[in-house]
Amino acid sequence: MLMIDSITLVDFISHRDTTIRFGDGVTVFIGRNGSGKSSVIDGITYALYGKHTRRNNSNLVRHGAHHSSLILEFSINGKRYKVEKRLSAKGTLESGVLYELSGGSWKMLAAGERKQFGESMSNEIAKILGLDYDKMRVAAVIQQGEIDRIIEYKPKEFKELINNIIGIDRLDNAYELMRYVIDGFRERLRSVYGYDDNSRDTLARDVERYEKDVEEMRRMISRIEEDVRRVVEEKVTLEKEYEEMRGKRERFEGLKVRVSNLLNYIGERKRSLEREVEEIKATISKAEECMMFVEQEEKVKASLDSAEEKVNRLDEEISRYKQEHTRLESLKRLVADKMTLLSNAREQLSTVERLKHVPDELSKVKERLQEVSYRISSSNEEMGRLKGLMECASKIEFKDGICPVCNSKVERINPLFDKNELKRRIQDAARELDILKREYLKLENRLKELEGYNEQLHMAKGFLEMNKIASINSIYALEEEVNSLSREVNSINTIKSKINSLVVERNDAYDMMKEYRRRLDEINKARAFLDAKSIKNRDDLERLRREVREREGLVGRLKIFLDKDAQTIALSMISPSPAYNIDEYAIDEYSKRLVGEIVTLAGECKGFSEERYMKIERRLKEVERVEREREKELAGLKSRLDAITNDLERLRGTLKVLDHAYNHTTMLERIREKAFHRNSIVARSLRSWALQHISDKASEYAKAFSIDISRIELVEEEGNNEVNIACYGRRGLIDLASMSGGEKVAIALALRFAIAYVMGGYRLDFVIMDEPTVHLDEERRASIVELIGLLAEGSALKQIIIITHDSEIFEDADVDHLYKFEMTDQGTVVSEVK
Repeated sequence: MLMIDSITLVDFISHRDTTIRFGDGVTVFIGRNGSGKSSVIDGITYALYGKHTRRNNSNLVRHGAHHSSLILEFSINGKRYKVEKRLSAKGTLESGVLYELSGGSWKMLAAGERKQFGESMSNEIAKILGLDYDKMRVAAVIQQGEIDRIIEYKPKEFKELINNIIGIDRLDNAYELMRYVIDGFRERLRSVYGYDDNSRDTLARDVERYEKDVEEMRRMISRIEEDVRRVVEEKVTLEKEYEEMRGKRERFEGLKVRVSNLLNYIGERKRSLEREVEEIKATISKAEECMMFVEQEEKVKASLDSAEEKVNRLDEEISRYKQEHTRLESLKRLVADKMTLLSNAREQLSTVERLKHVPDELSKVKERLQEVSYRISSSNEEMGRLKGLMECASKIEFKDGICPVCNSKVERINPLFDKNELKRRIQDAARELDILKREYLKLENRLKELEGYNEQLHMAKGFLEMNKIASINSIYALEEEVNSLSREVNSINTIKSKINSLVVERNDAYDMMKEYRRRLDEINKARAFLDAKSIKNRDDLERLRREVREREGLVGRLKIFLDKDAQTIALSMISPSPAYNIDEYAIDEYSKRLVGEIVTLAGECKGFSEERYMKIERRLKEVERVEREREKELAGLKSRLDAITNDLERLRGTLKVLDHAYNHTTMLERIREKAFHRNSIVARSLRSWALQHISDKASEYAKAFSIDISRIELVEEEGNNEVNIACYGRRGLIDLASMSGGEKVAIALALRFAIAYVMGGYRLDFVIMDEPTVHLDEERRASIVELIGLLAEGSALKQIIIITHDSEIFEDADVDHLYKFEMTDQGTVVSEVK
């Protein structure tokens, strides 16, 4: 049975830090609207199911708090559980854990709400309680304004609620579990035997088919065993002939190897002789060329000496002309420098002549600028003095010729206090000052201009002094020097042309010298080649030509033998009339030994035929293949025969087991349909008993409300899967739609109390009612206290929790626990009254 043990709310809605412990009996929460009473219900439902009435989770966090948390402890069926949840300021679930008390300590059962991964502590709690959030709200949590919701249920939904309340949904579970049990039993039959009880006829046909297969397979084995005997006899005959022919073939292979070795050796000797012939021919050709070079040695040496003498003479002449060219190039650069100096000197001398008056004018401008500056300063002082007098004169005002200071008659005003005179003098002074400033500005500009000219003058004089040019005569002398040097420099092109001509002549002579040296080097190499080959004259060349002719004749004979392959030659050797005289190719000791071995092996291979050998080999392989296939086929048939025989025995045993299983599953399906179906006699009887008890208790509670209802009847309609609410009065059946709001609330309370009474004996030990007195008049509000007392005494419910702002009707009532809720600046404060 489910009971709420305690709840702790920290920064949850209006609660800063509240802990409430629930005991047995009636517990009443009293306080003004908004004092935080209903928050306890939201705390309980959010802890259990993650749901509440506050629209979104952010409303669960107290205003100004960074986090919100709650701890709920509850008991069911003798086990204790604890739920801890923590939310962020935005209402996001930061952590959530479900614990079970085991062995004196809390053990974690589930955590978090990742439903997409199949992880949900709320689902785990729903399984433990056996009720989801919606059914819990109807059966045990009656929230404010939803008391009459129960009578608005559709008949089909109301019947489903009754089924869940009295546990008929457990019959549904048992009905489904029985199907799983039967299906599981059949699945185990299929996994163990390959058949279930529904396959007995199929199994019987399989047994008959297997028996026919066994007989057919035995006949096939007998035929194949006879084939194997015949194949073995032929194999023995072929193996004997094959062994004889294989011996000759092995010796024939040895013969081919010897012939191949002889061919390889003869081929190598032929290639060696060909290389020797080519080398001797190359030596003859090279020797003839070298002898021609050697005969020209004296002539080449004389020409080389003449070419070397000419190159040395031309190198000396070119060196002299290059020295003269270098001197003239230096002189040319000097002329260019003096021409540049001459041009600059003319320009600077002209500048000196043009600006010679600048120093005097600069001195005069500086004197006048100093004089004007002094006059401007004096004018500014005079202007200040006049403006001061003007300010004093403005303060002294003469009326009717009377002095404002001494009050005496004034015949004539002192000009110092005459404002008109002062104003004229100020204007004159301002005009003079303006003229002086404009003159000062012009003088400043002229001063800057003259200072620039003076700087140019100093630079020009410095340049002339540095280059020792005092007058125009110095420039004339410099011009005469430049003209003299230029005439000497003009001969540089003639020198350059002469050098180029000599260089071309020297290069030609040098090329000739290199050519004679190369030819002399070739002569020396030719003499060395002839000495290395021991060739002294043309008789030695004729000797080499005879050697070439002898080797070429031998190569021709060897080539005839090499035109055939080893296979052809070997076959010819074992034929009655060989096509080759093998002795002709015994040209040295090694080849003589090979020829002897070939002749011996050829005699031992007489009568060998490769065609006959291959034919016997192919037939032997074919016979062996057929033998293997028949033996493999025979082994497979015997193995299959054993397997089918075993399967046949197994199927016969399985058929006996399935006969027993069929009787067992038939009995289980009969029990499932008769006992656990929701429309079975068990479920109908249980539902009928519950509807009767709820109807009786609801009628009893309705009478306490003094309404014109004598009987509330819950009626199950046959065949339409519905439960209707029927109310009877003195005039018979009364339509719920025609009742007043208060009458509907009274009927709803009566039904809820009746359901809670009956339900207390099954799944829940508590009921929570939020503002149950809303919409009730004074007399009926008083009656509800009596009804709650009756409910507490007459039912198995251990906890009844009432939330109300009608404190006056409960303060003197016989309740077990009374908690007062008050709203303060720090949030909700809860205190136990009794």
